[in-house]
Amino acid sequence: MRICARTNRQLYRRAKDDFVDHYTGPRMPGEYFWEAFGEANGMRVIIPEWRGPYPVVEALEFNTEADYAWFMLRYS
Repeated sequence: MRICARTNRQLYRRAKDDFVDHYTGPRMPGEYFWEAFGEANGMRVIIPEWRGPYPVVEALEFNTEADYAWFMLRYS
């Protein structure tokens, strides 16, 4: 299951902001943060390019339908 981060920006932002509040890893922007964010939500974050230190998040690809349903119910 895959959703576009641009058309579902509000959901993506809520999830990211919630994750940042509880994240204890390195504070430098980088791939480790996005991998941890994806693992916490049962998904893979699709980043096709980086603009300077900032990623361009294209989509969120969920591991299972249950992960997708949980994400939608939690952040809708």
